[in-house]
Amino acid sequence: MIRFSLFIKASLAALVATMMIGCKEEIVLEVGVWKADDNNFIDIVESDGAYRAVVYRPSSWDSTFEKVEYPATVADGVLNIGLPSGPLPVLYRAEDDVIVVFGDTTYARADAETTRMELDTRLRQIDLDKKDCENLQNQINAARGTFPDKAACRAFMAPILEQRPQSCSLLFTSCNSF
Repeated sequence: MIRFSLFIKASLAALVATMMIGCKEEIVLEVGVWKADDNNFIDIVESDGAYRAVVYRPSSWDSTFEKVEYPATVADGVLNIGLPSGPLPVLYRAEDDVIVVFGDTTYARADAETTRMELDTRLRQIDLDKKDCENLQNQINAARGTFPDKAACRAFMAPILEQRPQSCSLLFTSCNSF
């Protein structure tokens, strides 16, 4: 009877230990900020067991920089970013602490706090530049057709063109129609 009791206790202890191991959350080493180059970053974030990938990259619409968020999941130990075209696996290479996406693009781990701050500053500047560009275009639109000659047009356009942010494309800046 004592042997049977010990067997039951040992079996229960083994079952509890197995259950505890099975309940252990999978550690995702890819969480953090990753940098491929000065224009391509991935910030993998975990919150309450849910993952998301914040991708910073050159804008596909204009010559600026953009931030795009995607859901991410973990299956069979691999983090997958949920792109509209299908899941994109993110492979972690522990020996050099990098992630590999698209099969050959390598991202090195970056300091999360500093990099997030730099990226936020960069995105804020882009927003300010877009607003400045819009204001300059509004000034040009309001002044169109009011110049008596090319000299007046050029005098008006010179400071506007100097103030123009690099990514700003303005319409009707030529004074050649006089």
